[in-house]
Amino acid sequence: MNPPYKLATELLGHQADVRAVCVLSNGNVVTGSRDKSIKIWNPILPSQCRTIHAHEDYVSSLITLPPSSSFPTRAFASGGRDKAIFVWDSSAGELADHHINNNNNNNKNNINNNNNNNNNNNNNNENQQEDEDMTAPLLTLIGHENLVCSLGVTSDGDIISGSWEKTARIWKEEKCVQVLKGHEAAVWAVLALPTGDILTGSADRSIKFWRGTPGAMQCVKTIKAHPDCVRGLSLLPHGVGFASCSNDGTVILWTNEGDQIQTLNGHTAFVYDVHVHTPHSPEAPTLILSASEDRSAKIWIDGECVQTIAHPSSVWCVSSSPSSSDIITGCADGVARVWTQDKDRTADQETIKIYEAGVGATAVPKSSVGDLNLDKISGPEALLEPGKKDGQHLMVKVGGNVEVHQWSVSEQRWIKIGDVTDATTDTNKQVLQGKEYDFIFDIDVNEGPAKKLGYNTGENPYVVAQEFLWREELDQGFLEEVAQFIIKNTANAGPMTLGSSAPSYSDPFTGAGRYIPGAARASAASSDFGGSNGSNNSIINNSSKYGPAPVKENKYFPQKTVVLYEGGNLDALWNKLLEFNGKVGALAISDADIKTMQAMITTLKDTSRYHSSRLSDDQIRLAVNLLKWPSEYLLPCVDLLRALILHSHASDLLLNLRGKSIIMMVSEVAKENIVSNPNVTMLSLRALCNIFKSAAGKAAMVTSDISQNVLDNLQSIISSAPIHKGVYHSAATVLLNYAVLMENKELRAKLTTKILHIASHMLSEQQIQTADHTDTVLRILIALGSICPFSSPPNLGSRVNLFASSPNE
Repeated sequence: MNPPYKLATELLGHQADVRAVCVLSNGNVVTGSRDKSIKIWNPILPSQCRTIHAHEDYVSSLITLPPSSSFPTRAFASGGRDKAIFVWDSSAGELADHHINNNNNNNKNNINNNNNNNNNNNNNNENQQEDEDMTAPLLTLIGHENLVCSLGVTSDGDIISGSWEKTARIWKEEKCVQVLKGHEAAVWAVLALPTGDILTGSADRSIKFWRGTPGAMQCVKTIKAHPDCVRGLSLLPHGVGFASCSNDGTVILWTNEGDQIQTLNGHTAFVYDVHVHTPHSPEAPTLILSASEDRSAKIWIDGECVQTIAHPSSVWCVSSSPSSSDIITGCADGVARVWTQDKDRTADQETIKIYEAGVGATAVPKSSVGDLNLDKISGPEALLEPGKKDGQHLMVKVGGNVEVHQWSVSEQRWIKIGDVTDATTDTNKQVLQGKEYDFIFDIDVNEGPAKKLGYNTGENPYVVAQEFLWREELDQGFLEEVAQFIIKNTANAGPMTLGSSAPSYSDPFTGAGRYIPGAARASAASSDFGGSNGSNNSIINNSSKYGPAPVKENKYFPQKTVVLYEGGNLDALWNKLLEFNGKVGALAISDADIKTMQAMITTLKDTSRYHSSRLSDDQIRLAVNLLKWPSEYLLPCVDLLRALILHSHASDLLLNLRGKSIIMMVSEVAKENIVSNPNVTMLSLRALCNIFKSAAGKAAMVTSDISQNVLDNLQSIISSAPIHKGVYHSAATVLLNYAVLMENKELRAKLTTKILHIASHMLSEQQIQTADHTDTVLRILIALGSICPFSSPPNLGSRVNLFASSPNE
């Protein structure tokens, strides 16, 4: 790439992070910010700028739109945390002489001031006078139930949107024609392929391929694209395929069929955005642009990083101008920057020098560079040796300080990008809210401005993360991401205390990475286990994707709500059922019955309609009859029953049609398979746990004959060797759900002795006393405290709290 990209101008005016950027067909740049505003800029004359205030919360996504038959003047769309999508007319993207941005009247001084103190967001604009632009959107798209974090457009002009609510939507003008469901976490990225397929990338680490006509699209493929959240998608030129980026720090190139082409490694932190720039000139190379938490934007050509552009803060987004080939980046310091190859438009040397000085003055936490030994760090003479690759980092000692420099291949020089803080001693502490910490992090969880988190070496990162979420009143779904951030950024700081981790059950038939039976999230039926409004995010859930965490003090016992095993991959379950149906001989279900069951699966997948959808007696009969299959084929059958019981109408039909016999049948299946197929036992126990969901189910589970059968079989199961982690976890949950009902004195008198005997046996096993079984033990302890509230040892609550926080002790 020749010549390299250099700073052209800074677009100053936002009061918070620039989270989204796009370029209009007229060449103007659009930026969206956490300050809730949209700004339109002339990138050549940045003093020309208009500000639109329409969103009620921060702006998280932007997309340039082609004209449509109904709205030939539409130009771009914006999505925000207010759940709204606004479609804007081309007039909103135009600038006039009266659109003057006062922030750029003295660009050099503003660059200087901004880089000397970029945490102040451009700063101290309290006295700035700005006209209120109340331009109305062309269309308003309403339907999402949470933040709109991604936008896309199909070749037919339909808008695609992705949201934190785990869904994507397809819009024809202002009407939502389909909701794409199936992801287990936020849909961070959407993309339309030239083949007609639509892609959705998610925090569940997967990319899904949707095929068909809008309104009737089906998921035809799911690839586990990255080992961490998928953050962005962009189309490769000439129909070759697409690119994805992730929190794992990589960009991966794929074919349109989902086959991996190449992985681009170079970033050292989350990659928030990827954008592919296809130049007009056939001689010019295609550029892949990536934006990262590591304070850089990278430019890639043919799989090689050819330029790394350092920034003063995290880079949230990146785009390019089709006409000028300029690159635009949006940064956490509230500034969008235009980078150009045009020498006539490059900022003057003084401005570039001021900008680089600002980048170089950035504090680099010692935690991000690992252990430092000043005696082994070279002096400034090391800068005389050229680097080996673009973006390479080099630490040099200047006096008593340590500087970080970055090699620029295009300029063939080292560029200072920061000073390492606290590099002179390992005993320096940082103070937050009056307390000293080894580390203080800025945590960005898309819930407003970044928040401070303090961490000391040796602490349990999950405990620290959970306390942080409670203190800041943040969504429970961020637990795993915050904990992993702590682990990653303190890896060199010494040993840490970890609680139990989520179990990694492998598919007994095909190995890990395929259909994993019972990979459902266990959740409390209300907020007592940390969830809210039916949330699946149980914070003591050993099966949860969000990992281990303590339970809030004073909410241990008596436990008021039952714990369920929800979720699961019904598509994979169905495929496994079809596979096994060809192996069970005379017990196989007919083609007609397959269609009946497929309709049932479709109903179960639409969880948003569980309150109104219905199933038939035939569907229930077929599901129960599957329990007659041989043991080696029972796994998906029991898993289907576990999922079926969660549907209120299906549960009622099961209990009305089969009565107590269905419960005893599941209980016997659990006992009979403990030795030959313990995964079947595990799923059977989870099905029993889910029966507690309904009032009729609770009433059935506590009758004398049922409770005796279930607990007797449970005693037999946990007495069998060897210990199976999933079985013990599910057994503990059965005990816990019985304990929830122990406010009834008569019931307590009838069942307490049996439950105590089973719990005592489980706790006496040496293997279960390891950290690997922490969540199982915690559930047993909460069950015991709920059964015996009047005879609990003193301070049992605080003892459970200590156990939850420090299980190894």
